[in-house]
Amino acid sequence: MLYVKIDSANLLYELMLEADRPFSYEACEALINFYDGFDDVEFDAIAIACDWNEVKKTEVEDFHLDQLEGRNINGLTFYLKNGNILFSSY
Repeated sequence: MLYVKIDSANLLYELMLEADRPFSYEACEALINFYDGFDDVEFDAIAIACDWNEVKKTEVEDFHLDQLEGRNINGLTFYLKNGNILFSSY
């Protein structure tokens, strides 16, 4: 099996686009920083897309964050430079 080290937001961004699981570049930066503290995490675009959600701040202005589309986002939350919010769905 071929393993590729994903050590940049740019590479993660490109791989997520190829897998048709688009996240913003800023979300990919946050994910790279988050997963950097783990040993030997296997890349799985579908798992990332299931475990993480990125929304525009304007989408949550009229909602309480914990009620957004029925999802619990009391876990990990990152406020991104582009104004979006990245949160874990677990």
